[in-house]
Amino acid sequence: MNRLSAWVIGLTVLAGAGAWNVSKTESNWVNRRIDASAGLRLAAAHPVTVAVVDTGILPQAALDGRRQSGYDFAAGSARPPHRIHPHGTAVAGMVHSVDPGARILDVRLSDTQGRTTLKKAIDALRWAAGLEVAGAPLNHFPARVINASFVLKTVPHTGCAPAMQRAVSEILAHGSVIVAAAGNTNAPAWRNTPAGCRGVITVGATDTQDRRAPYSDWGSAVTLSAPGGTQAEGSTYGGGRAGLSGAAAVTPRRWWPGPPVCCWPSIRH
Repeated sequence: MNRLSAWVIGLTVLAGAGAWNVSKTESNWVNRRIDASAGLRLAAAHPVTVAVVDTGILPQAALDGRRQSGYDFAAGSARPPHRIHPHGTAVAGMVHSVDPGARILDVRLSDTQGRTTLKKAIDALRWAAGLEVAGAPLNHFPARVINASFVLKTVPHTGCAPAMQRAVSEILAHGSVIVAAAGNTNAPAWRNTPAGCRGVITVGATDTQDRRAPYSDWGSAVTLSAPGGTQAEGSTYGGGRAGLSGAAAVTPRRWWPGPPVCCWPSIRH
C-alpha cells in the first residue's frame, strides 16, 4: 500500500479528546466505531503532511514540533495573527489525534468571523498543495492531504463554482487530495463549494446510531460518512481549547488511516 492509499482508504479519527475539549460521551461512541490501534500503527508507518485550511491554529503544547507555520490568506501575511477563531484549532486537534506524527500545515483562510471569499479559498487550497500563488511565498511543505472543513457561503449554492473546479483539478493532478465537509444544512451537498466539486472526497456526518445526522448535507456528492457528533453535544470553544461536531468534525475523520469500519458510501436523505 502506498502512502496516499494509507491515508485515503480509511475514514475516521478519534475526536480530539483531553486537550482538545471534546466531550467524554462523544469520544466514547466514536471510539467504539473505529479500530484506533490499527490506524495508529499504519499512520506511524506512513507519515504525511496534512494542511488544515481553516481559521488558523492557536498555540497548543501538543502540537509543538508538529505544527508547520503556513500562510494567512485572511490577512495576506506570513505572520501569525493576534486573534483567530478557534474552529481551526479543533480541526488540528482531530488531525493530531489521527496521527500524532503527522506534520500539520497551518493555512488560515477565514477571519475571526469565519468569513472568506472564493478567490482566497482557491489560493489557499492551491498554496497548500505546493502550487504557486501570486503574492504569497512559495510553500516549502506541500501537503499530501488537504483538509477543507468549510462550505463557501459567498458563492451561489448551485453546484461547484467553475473557478474552484479548475483549481481542484489542478491540485489533484499535482498529487494532493482534498477532503471536504459536506455541510450542515440538511440539504444536497452537490450545491456546495468545494463539497460539490468533482474529485473531492466529500464527507457527511452520522449520529450515534450510524444514521445520517439530521443536520448533515447528503446526496450523490457525498463520498463517505463518519461520526459527526450530535446537536446536543454541539461546539465548544474557550481558553485556547476547542471542540466541534458536524461535517467540519467528520472531515478529518475521513482520512483516518485505519480499516474502513465506520463509513458508508453516499448516505442519502
